[in-house]
Amino acid sequence: MVSPSLDWNSLLIAGARSEIEAEYIEPEIVPVANEDAKNDLVNYLTAVFSEGEHIAICTDSPDGAKVGKINHNLTAGELIDSINSGKPMGEVIGDTGEAGAWIGFNPLDGQGSRDANITAYRHALIQSDEGEIGHQLSIIRALRLPCSALIHSGGRSIHAIVKIDAAGKSEYRDRVDYLYKIVAKAGLQVDGKHRYPSRLTRLPGVRRGLDMQYLIPVENAFQTWEEWFQYVEDLHDDLPDIESLSDTRDNPPELDPEIIRGVLRKGHKMLISGPSKAGKSWGLQSLCIAVAEGSSWMGFPCVKGRALYVNCELARASGINRFHILYEAKEIKKGSMDQIDVWNIRGTCAAMSKLAPKLIRRAKERDGYSIIVVDPLYKVEEGDENAAHVMMSLFNLFEMVALKTGAALVYAHHHSKGDQGGKKAGDRGSGSGVIHRDPDALLDLIELVLPSARRQQLTNRIQLEKLQALATSHGVDFPDGDVADVADAAVIHLSANIPADDLDEAMQAGAETARLMEGFRLDGSLREFPKFKPREVFFRWPCHVEDQWQLLADAKAAGEEAPWMAAQREKEKGAKERKSAKSEALDAAISASGGPGCNIEAVAEHLGLAEQSTRFRINGRKDGVGHSNKWIVEDGRVCFRKQPKGAKLDV
Repeated sequence: MVSPSLDWNSLLIAGARSEIEAEYIEPEIVPVANEDAKNDLVNYLTAVFSEGEHIAICTDSPDGAKVGKINHNLTAGELIDSINSGKPMGEVIGDTGEAGAWIGFNPLDGQGSRDANITAYRHALIQSDEGEIGHQLSIIRALRLPCSALIHSGGRSIHAIVKIDAAGKSEYRDRVDYLYKIVAKAGLQVDGKHRYPSRLTRLPGVRRGLDMQYLIPVENAFQTWEEWFQYVEDLHDDLPDIESLSDTRDNPPELDPEIIRGVLRKGHKMLISGPSKAGKSWGLQSLCIAVAEGSSWMGFPCVKGRALYVNCELARASGINRFHILYEAKEIKKGSMDQIDVWNIRGTCAAMSKLAPKLIRRAKERDGYSIIVVDPLYKVEEGDENAAHVMMSLFNLFEMVALKTGAALVYAHHHSKGDQGGKKAGDRGSGSGVIHRDPDALLDLIELVLPSARRQQLTNRIQLEKLQALATSHGVDFPDGDVADVADAAVIHLSANIPADDLDEAMQAGAETARLMEGFRLDGSLREFPKFKPREVFFRWPCHVEDQWQLLADAKAAGEEAPWMAAQREKEKGAKERKSAKSEALDAAISASGGPGCNIEAVAEHLGLAEQSTRFRINGRKDGVGHSNKWIVEDGRVCFRKQPKGAKLDV
């Protein structure tokens, strides 16, 4: 059977190199006929048949060209005995005319001479009437065909009787088709009508008019089909030649240009892995924008270029609208959209073996891409992702796309189930390990558990952002100093100039935004560059943003801590929550008592505590331990520890 790696409809073979270039092969000098021609027939029969096998012979040519009646009664052994007995050739095979004679190359059952009477699919015929006969012979020799016999036709062609040794009719068809395509690729124009197994060739040892039909010496490098087949497979393996390193001593090859600085080059592959709903698709689309803009992505600078986003999962409208949402969220003008193409193939997406040539063709029709994103990976898989050989075949196709287009190929994959904190970045993804070992760059997002105190700090920061935007919209100066770092204090400062409802809405919006933000650590391994320092990002829909406040610096992923550390953290979390609850109750009591400048007795009454206990909760001990960071009691009144700039207390 034809090897899958030598499928002549595939891109691999279409681009394969060949050592045989017919126009550069010097024609051979064709050997002349033997003087003792009767030995040619004996030698042919011995090489092609066994003694008891029936042979098809024809000496009848009604019009001087076409084969007439075929005799199938004689066996190879009988013919050889008759020739060796000294009988004239006319008595052995019958009288021959001007047209010569013909003989089969596959054995028969003795009942007929058609394909149905074939008993062994042993040989195939290679015959061409095109080109100079010496040139035909030189190509046949160059191909190193496993021939049982080579026959000069007495006319303008060489007949090669090639060993096929097929197990049956189906395998015979496959092997002959393969053989004919190899021969055609080498430049020998073979007549396709000679493929069938009961076809006849020229009988050696008789005349065709004035010229002799005779055997030409066989020079076989390979004795079997399997040996020759392996040779051809190696010849067409599409692999580069071995080269000496010394050839590059003074001129090392130029590296492929970088697309993501310090991470990814053109023509290479990158995988982004992460848990479900980590915003991986949003991140891939953001990468397309970063390349189109020549801006940064996940903190990595990108080189400006063209990007193609292959959308296998989202509806067309959804996929395109996501780009518009990202442009607006990033506050980027949409001028760079002409550098991004989208191929929406949801519902029509095929396995990568069928998609790859179509993708390559379309990519080559455009101006040339720096990066091609295929999203998501599972949509182009064609088998069990846990099977290494299945995934290796897929990534070989990815390699082909990158090679043929010159673009970096980027794709995303999901984590396996369960906690991932105790694993290395390359071990967190689901499926075969090939998925994570194959890419040149592996970037991994792992979700972090944000401690409650850090979550409160995040909420405060986002609320301050909302308040700053609100102040700008009202033309109000935002406070500086400590007030600028505490959302509640900023609200009090802004309340003199901005309606309470607007302030409350901004605070609620900030709290909701912060609640939906998830933290991730971006780690990875790189084949071309030094390993980068892990960095923390938040997924703030629809973008991944750097943790500018370093709130995730000490956060851990689920499963990353030892059990006793997790228990200790929960204990500390409880203490922090209790302290936070007391602080919130104090703020509420002060607000209910009239705000900054209110009387300590009124605050104590709202808290349900004695005045001394309330004073201790605010001022702490004499050494300062346990005091409130925000409030202080002075002259019986509750005030800010550090007065907001410009604030006036009604006392």
